[in-house]
Amino acid sequence: MVIAYISGALTQTRDIHACLQLYEELGKLCEEYKIEAFVPHIKLGSGDFFRGRCNAPRSPSKIFLQESRAIQKSDIILVCLDDPSTGVGAELQLAIDNNLDIMAFHHRDIKISNYIRGMLEQYSKSKILAYENKDALFESLKPWLTHHSQK
Repeated sequence: MVIAYISGALTQTRDIHACLQLYEELGKLCEEYKIEAFVPHIKLGSGDFFRGRCNAPRSPSKIFLQESRAIQKSDIILVCLDDPSTGVGAELQLAIDNNLDIMAFHHRDIKISNYIRGMLEQYSKSKILAYENKDALFESLKPWLTHHSQK
């Protein structure tokens, strides 16, 4: 089964609840295409922390090791670039180092870093998608997910 890692900012976001919901919905969309979704805050139990319901469940070192292993075991990665994040940048580089197919996306009104854009443009197995709203994003992802579900 194809495994998709869902990457996006969590620590510094404009709206953590909207981000968590988006990442969870992306995971469900992947599963509709018989792609196993690895949504870090769900799989590794930090969702309640980001929702302000408990203390941090894992140390930074454990977060790094667990999430790095998850990326290494994945086949594809979906990356939300709506909020700047050094962690997302590191996950992108790890995805490239492990030869994953990358679908990066951002709202059309958000300018992404030139460095990240350049990284993605130089990597032949990546696509960058600018979307208008969540419905349009999900519609645009469907052909890419269909392609990867048939591998």
